Amino acid sequence: MRLLTCTALHREQRPILLKGHERPLTQVRFNREGDLLYSTGKDRNVCVWFSHNGERLGTYRGHNGAVWGCDINFHTSLLLTASSDLSAKLWDCETGKELYSFVHTSVVRSVAFAEGDRMMCAVTDDSFGKIPTIYIYNLAEDIKDRMSSYRIISVVVMASFISSVSLHCLRQC
Repeated sequence: MRLLTCTALHREQRPILLKGHERPLTQVRFNREGDLLYSTGKDRNVCVWFSHNGERLGTYRGHNGAVWGCDINFHTSLLLTASSDLSAKLWDCETGKELYSFVHTSVVRSVAFAEGDRMMCAVTDDSFGKIPTIYIYNLAEDIKDRMSSYRIISVVVMASFISSVSLHCLRQC
């Protein structure tokens, strides 16, 4: 993957080659501050990079299938990942430790945090003859000590495929 950066002094773009994935990429996202870049791929990994120089900071390993997407919370403390291994995983951004795995019955194509980071959603596709569904979860107050997330709603979608989801306007009651 090539990343073009623009230096403040010279205002010119210079390419940075990011080497870290062994198979094709599926998504690339910046964190809110723009200093970190997250890439997901069919190699089952998520890599995080410094966006200013392309140095790889680390790799999140734990999925057993292609990782289709990710989302980073507001404070860059939590990472959500969506995978073809039928799971959405929640990670500690700093340590790389997997905090929780949300198991589904179909491929998880997209994940997102809601505004306030107290809710999240996962979107499954029509793999294995299942109906595409959006799952919305409440997250526990203290995720790192205990994970007591619970699903609050499932939305069945009468379509064959959902490629992306966003919960930026959803607020907890």
